[in-house]
Parts: sequence; C-alpha cells; structure tokens
Amino acid sequence: KENLFELSSGQKQKIAIASIYAMNPKVLILDEPSANLDMKATFDLFFILEKLKKKGTTVILIEHRLYYVKSLFDRFLLMKDGEITKDLSREEVIYLERTFWDENGLRTLELEEYRISEKKDPYQLNDESIIGKGLKFCYPNVAKDGKKKKQYILNHLDFNMEYGKAIGLIGLNGTGKTTFARVLSGLEKIEEGKIWARKDKSLNHKDLMDMSYFVFQDSDYQLFSESVLDEMLLGISSKDKKENTQKAKSILSVLGLDKYIDKHPFALSRGEKQRLTIACGMMKQAKIFIYDEPTSGCDKDSMLSVAKLIEEQLKIGTTVLVISHDFEFLANTVSKLWVMGDGKIETVLDMSESNKFLILDKMRGGRELDR
Repeated sequence: KENLFELSSGQKQKIAIASIYAMNPKVLILDEPSANLDMKATFDLFFILEKLKKKGTTVILIEHRLYYVKSLFDRFLLMKDGEITKDLSREEVIYLERTFWDENGLRTLELEEYRISEKKDPYQLNDESIIGKGLKFCYPNVAKDGKKKKQYILNHLDFNMEYGKAIGLIGLNGTGKTTFARVLSGLEKIEEGKIWARKDKSLNHKDLMDMSYFVFQDSDYQLFSESVLDEMLLGISSKDKKENTQKAKSILSVLGLDKYIDKHPFALSRGEKQRLTIACGMMKQAKIFIYDEPTSGCDKDSMLSVAKLIEEQLKIGTTVLVISHDFEFLANTVSKLWVMGDGKIETVLDMSESNKFLILDKMRGGRELDR
C-alpha cells in the first residue's frame, strides 16, 4: 500500500479515474483527463471509457489531446468564445480537411502521421556538458513494522547533458522523472553518485540550484508575491533596483506579460502563470531550464507557443530539459530523448522522423489501441 501523497501526479490521476469508474455513473464528465497521464495510462483510460459507453453511460469528454478518442466519440462539439460552433458526427470529423484542424487550433487524430521537426538545436555554442554517474536517491519510507526502509527512486542513474540542447525526458508514470529533475535542479540531494561539469568541476546541490530553474507542473507552488513585478524581483539584490526593474519589464514584455505588471499573480490564467515562472527564471539568468509537463491542458496554439519560447531560449545558449508525455510537443521542441525506467535512463534516442515509431512505442509502454 502506497501513501497517496507519495504518488506522482499521473498516478493520482489514474486513481481518481478508477474511483469514478467504480461509482458506475449514468453521466460522466471528464475535463482533460489525459493531461497528466503517460500514453500507456491514456490507453487504459480509453478502455475504461469504452466499457462505460458499452454499459450505456453517457461520456462528455473535454479534451485537447485527441489521438486516443478517434474510435470512441459519436459527436464532436467545437466551442469558440462560449458558443458551440460545430456539431459533427464521427464520420464527418474523420474526413475533414487539414485546414479545418489548423484554423481551429486542434490537435492531431493520428500521431503516426505527425511529422517530427528536425530543425532544432542549431545554436549550440560549445561541446561542454554536465555529467552524472551512479546517482542514487530515495525518499524516507516507513514499513508497517515501523522500521525505516529504503526504496530507491533513482538507482545508478547516468546522464550526459550537452549545453545548449533541448532534451525530452519520457517514461511511464512513477518512473522517477520528476525526482530526477528535482535532483538536477538542486532541490533534492543525491545519496550516492557524482555530478560534474567542465574540467571535472564537481557540482553540489547548491551549485545546481544556482545554475538551473525548475518550472513546476503547477505554477501556483512557485508564486509568492503581491504583484507580477514583485514576483520578478523576488530574491534579486536591491542594489541595482532601477536597472533590475527595467530588465524585469523587458522580459515581461517579451513574454507578453507587461500589461499585467501590477496584477496579483493568482489573477493570471494558467498559461500566463506558467509564462511568469519562466520569466522569473530568465530574470535569474538560469543556464538550465527544466520544464515538468509544460503543455498539460494546452490546445495546439498554446502548445506551439511554448515550443517557440523554448526555441528562443536555445538561441541564447540555454540548456532545456522537458519532462513530457506530449508527443506533438516533443516533436516540435527537442532533439534528443532520454527514456526513463526503473530509476535510470535506459535509452537515449534522436528525436527524428526515422525513430518516430520506436519513440511512440517507448511512450506507449508497448500498449496499442485496437482501432
């Protein structure tokens, strides 16, 4: 029996869906149920919804990621500005022209047909890397008999992160992706192993914290101030206040947040809060940006805007690590993929069109939909 609070967000999402299934509802409304799920768990969700549908349950699915629902839905409702602008049958949707999907900012129905962009990382400045060897990490755990036991989340993990590159980190829910990111950003101390940079300079958790910035899955946990501008200046030396204020305003302008400068951060939308946390990292001049599921709940246009933002970061030599289950986003963003399993990076793949089916297989955990 696992403590609920020790589970990953994707594992919690799976429990929430299973508990609803057990209630056997007549009408089920799901709002972005796949947002935190890996592809294997998303396919499990598909089979649950399929069973409910066969039992006569009405399922209303609010969703941006559409690849898993192609054979599930009977009606397709498109909403814009608070109104239903299209009410289509499944057959009508399948034969829609590509322009309809693009004009309405809709995600693809067929991941296999989605092309991987291979114009990434043209801005790498040098051949330097951050390297980790034999990393081990565990959270304290207490057995039923009251004795402490060690359950390693990271177990002999090795990595080589090249500066100036965008790397995707994939793996099933609960394989240690977020824990690894927390170690890399200095938020957790490793129990064993070593991390070092150029000329064999060893890096401790404080060094990592100084050089990196972790954009959490839920931005609310990173916002503390009374205004957007105060948030940007939090922790910044007051010695050059005028210069830092100007710099903060410039960064906010680049990210389209300058009009909210006096607003409380919690008054912003989810996407705006996320951009504010990114702006804070840029203010800190972090060399490494780590994103945890930055496109959960994003439509196509929002997803592409995050990809564009990362492209701009790469231009100035920033190193980016992205934890994601979103194939469409990764296809537009990263040049390499680290595949995690059993507490370590098991495979490193080029994010290329020739590897597409292998990548999809890794992301699905070998699971396929019978469509």
